[in-house]
Amino acid sequence: MKRLYLLLLPALLLCSPSLAQERTGTVTLYLDHFFGLKPNGALDPSANKLCEEKFRDYAGTATTTYKINPKTLVMSAETTFHSSTYQLYPFGILGKYAFGSSQRHTPPIHQVLFAISTEFTNPNNRVVLLLNNSTNCALTNLDAL
Repeated sequence: MKRLYLLLLPALLLCSPSLAQERTGTVTLYLDHFFGLKPNGALDPSANKLCEEKFRDYAGTATTTYKINPKTLVMSAETTFHSSTYQLYPFGILGKYAFGSSQRHTPPIHQVLFAISTEFTNPNNRVVLLLNNSTNCALTNLDAL
């Protein structure tokens, strides 16, 4: 009986979701929360209203398609936002699968980000928009950053 247990334990571990084969998915989120950001990424709440006034026409859906292999950590994603598709590349952030764009975009879009938990829940998109030399704006589906 002990041998059977020792043989079944590795099999059960390999079947757990965290070690499963590649997962693919498509997530559509509505981005309508604006946050002011300093150039270093720190929040600048004094710019929240200005960001919303300037970029309210950018509020809308972002659709992200992803492929993630939790076992090998080979992953890719792309987000479609305002009729443009952005190729995203993996970031090494502990506790979640996170992606970001690295190419230059048409202003005011500076960066497109996507993250999802390792349990494939709580997805979020963020688009960073350039307001001026001292302020950026984050447009996201999250209530708080």
